Amino acid sequence: MNEEKEYVSFKEFYELVESYNPEALPMVLKAYKFAEQKHAGKYRESGAPYITHPLTVAYILAEEHVDCHTLCAALLHDTVEDTDTTLDDIKREFNEDIAHLVDGVTKISNIDYMDKDELNYANLRKMLLSLFDDPRIMMIKLADRVHNMRTLKYKKKPEKREKKARETLKIFVPIADKLGMFKWKTELEDLSFKELEVGKYLMCLEEQQKIINEYYEFLEIMMNKIRDALNDKEIPAEVKARIKNVYGIYKKRQEGKSFEDIYDLLAIKIMNDTVDDCYRTMGVVHSLYDPYNAVKDYIAYPKENLYQSLNTIVFGEKDKLVQARIRTIEMDKNNSNGLASYWNLYRGEAKNKMIQALETSFQFYKSLKDIDIENIDNEMFLNAASEELFQKQKVVYCGHRKLILPNSSSAIDFAFKTNPSEACKLVGVLVNNHFTDDLFSPLPPNSIVELVTAENALGPNEEWLENAKTATARLAINKQLNKQKIK
Repeated sequence: MNEEKEYVSFKEFYELVESYNPEALPMVLKAYKFAEQKHAGKYRESGAPYITHPLTVAYILAEEHVDCHTLCAALLHDTVEDTDTTLDDIKREFNEDIAHLVDGVTKISNIDYMDKDELNYANLRKMLLSLFDDPRIMMIKLADRVHNMRTLKYKKKPEKREKKARETLKIFVPIADKLGMFKWKTELEDLSFKELEVGKYLMCLEEQQKIINEYYEFLEIMMNKIRDALNDKEIPAEVKARIKNVYGIYKKRQEGKSFEDIYDLLAIKIMNDTVDDCYRTMGVVHSLYDPYNAVKDYIAYPKENLYQSLNTIVFGEKDKLVQARIRTIEMDKNNSNGLASYWNLYRGEAKNKMIQALETSFQFYKSLKDIDIENIDNEMFLNAASEELFQKQKVVYCGHRKLILPNSSSAIDFAFKTNPSEACKLVGVLVNNHFTDDLFSPLPPNSIVELVTAENALGPNEEWLENAKTATARLAINKQLNKQKIK
């Protein structure tokens, strides 16, 4: 995706859709003309005709080869909210599925919400919960936010720009990350960072360029050596350099790391045809350059957002530490596009496959459901979701099951995540086969944890509530404490 492409022409959009789904063109053309007519005479703050916004949002989605109905909904996504169009009009002119998507994207009316913040909380909650209904709604909202951030500089009021950028970093960036949509995530990060901290942004940008100028030459030497060695072994591969985005560099600097210590600032990305070739390629890389630490095998054990790669840090030319990332060509596309890659992989079955993947592979999906089940207001829901889903995380294991938990999570948080019905009987845990009755200290990352329960356990109390780190645990403990008060 081109960050500089603030607006696209209808010709560009038409040709892109025609390249992968020509059958969709008649309905897409109808949706464009409908939206163009409804938004006629209206302009963006940049001075561009309003239709350029939904058109560019649809283009951003078309880059992911989305289905016809998603394209139409993107083109129509502001008609119900900003014009005299009703959902019945959309249903009558197009179909129920497109109307459903438009409804999902349309903000809640402020009739029932006097407070602007409450209205915003309600709309953000609606967006998050759209994942349970139809993941395509979330995709449209993310594409909408990408374009709004590209054109954020045209907003006249600084406070509105700041609010939009902070909201993007707090909510939209983590969602894109959770869904594995690295391409959108990094663009949203950099655009938000540039708005909020332009001085620091320019400093990191300048330092990034200095490092590239200083080290790219020896990176080229490494890439050529790897290419030659792979050719000798008859292993097909594409070898590229990968540059860390500006906000990613800033976050590393915030952790106290110097630019020289950011090993993946410049990384080598190697793309093979098959998984077997990936492992063979790892052997070739290590025959040329000694590994610095253990290989991270995300092919055998994908990340929660389905990211797959073999990652290794090696002593490169002049003993500079360099990260090599090895994956198949298909994995590389999926790593960049995440859940959006399902349109290419499954075509007409994409929506169902997305829902299936969310239910089986994305732990945050279940956490959102658990939080939503509780009868809490919109602000509490968003705080709980943000706290549990979007902070730094660690991996712990329950048998063969891998769990993603916030870094500060303790035995209590683990218990309510893995076995809520038994959590109230908790007396301790086995951590790597060693018993501890410490329920409040953070569990070690990558540890194997087993609950130890007793029927006569005293159960949740105020101390449990004070020490619980996840919203799931606190909500469950509160419920138990309220039951005890009633008794």
